[in-house]
Amino acid sequence: MLPFVNRTTELDRLTKLYNSKFPNLSVIYGRRRMGKTALVVKSIEDREDAVYHQAAHGTPEQQLDSSSG
Repeated sequence: MLPFVNRTTELDRLTKLYNSKFPNLSVIYGRRRMGKTALVVKSIEDREDAVYHQAAHGTPEQQLDSSSG
């Protein structure tokens, strides 16, 4: 597996959002295979108050079932 590098700015921004007293929404976008999922997973790896769910194609019922399982 490749090392996780050059994302300190993004990690700092996500940490600030996580530690905010107010609700926030962060949209992470970019070309495929550029490390968006790795960034999110890395940003929550030491947090006990985080939940990660990656949606996939399916019906609303399937989405709900996979996120609550």
